[in-house]
Amino acid sequence: MLPARLALAAAVAGAITLGLSACAPMIKSSENNLAAAGFQVVPADNPKRIQALKSMPPHKLTMQIRNNTAVWVYADPTMCNCLYVGDQVAYDTYRRLLLQKQMADEVETAALANVGNANAYPFEWDAWGPGTPYY
Repeated sequence: MLPARLALAAAVAGAITLGLSACAPMIKSSENNLAAAGFQVVPADNPKRIQALKSMPPHKLTMQIRNNTAVWVYADPTMCNCLYVGDQVAYDTYRRLLLQKQMADEVETAALANVGNANAYPFEWDAWGPGTPYY
């Protein structure tokens, strides 16, 4: 019975490790964008900060109100053991960076999908006649 439990524990640990390693590039990308947008990195370098970091949703950008001002926070207890903190300007910059990246990714995807498609065969516009759009 004990070897079966050890095998199960090893399998679960392996699955968790695999899952975390698969997420790591996505998390790193988000954190690079946060830093580029002007978010400040605050290390969880004492017991009180570590406990506070653990109480927050990991790897999720959330808004907090501090002194009647919107403050955006992103807790990372797994990669850097730190907190990213930014104001509204940093958040807006972050969203703009994400939108630019999404648009660039879509352009790249469309370009890859269309490689060789333009004029891949002789299109007979005359067969479709003047009523065809773009004729």
